[in-house]
Amino acid sequence: MPILQDSTDPTKDHPQKGTAGAGHMYLMGYDPAATVNPLDVGSTRDEVRSKVHFLGWVDSVPNTVVDMWYNGTATPTQYVFPTTGIQMQVVSTSVQDKGTVTVGTGIQVVEIHYLDTALMDKTTLVTVNGTTAATTSVSDIFRIQEFHTSGTSAGTSKSAVGDVRLQAVGGAITYAVIPIGWNRANLVTYTVPATKTISIKHWSFSSGASTGSHFTKLWLLSTCDYESNLTPGIFHFHSLGGTLNSSTELDIDVPHRFPAGTDIKVSVQADSGTVVGASSEIIGWLE
Repeated sequence: MPILQDSTDPTKDHPQKGTAGAGHMYLMGYDPAATVNPLDVGSTRDEVRSKVHFLGWVDSVPNTVVDMWYNGTATPTQYVFPTTGIQMQVVSTSVQDKGTVTVGTGIQVVEIHYLDTALMDKTTLVTVNGTTAATTSVSDIFRIQEFHTSGTSAGTSKSAVGDVRLQAVGGAITYAVIPIGWNRANLVTYTVPATKTISIKHWSFSSGASTGSHFTKLWLLSTCDYESNLTPGIFHFHSLGGTLNSSTELDIDVPHRFPAGTDIKVSVQADSGTVVGASSEIIGWLE
């Protein structure tokens, strides 16, 4: 078998299927150990990559455009991003989601992964106090990245007994909700942190109607235009799909890449309101 020499280390020879010249080939920078799945985070290919994964669904999709998230009500809406860093509160619709005094059977402590106004990754914990709002100890929350049960901090149900909501103080705006029976927020939004670039490699979506067949449209959107310029508040279309009581999985050969500061979301619209449910999942990596 012909031999392929590695210019990064001349002492390495690797088997090679092709031939050139006298049966040998010289390839700049080749290292077979680096040829791995791009989502294999921590591999020898690139140790600085970290996986990104967000998912959610919408019940009762209307025939107007809404975003893919659960807002804690029966009426889906578009997602509202904070305009500056703020303090937030956590409150449940059940007294069983409680980690103080007499603990409940539901979620007791939640973990909030967020970005501050400098787009730096941060984390804070909040002990849930049932139907009484518990405020965060920080006041610089600008983007919600994840909202979930902290470790094993849940009672016998191992999940939320009520809807556990992350809101602006006072409850006027909701930013994320852990639904009943879940232990993470149902939220298909993400913002690229400072100094990072996201590559979206996989996008899946589905829809189904409780009665009849109804066509559903879904869009992958971001505040980054087609020349990689940030456009805060203006969402551009980067991919779209349609389903009719079906599901689709897209493995993207050339990943969608977005720079730091980009807001990403999935929106959905059905041809008839209230009878369609839809879901979406996005997987990629940061580097």
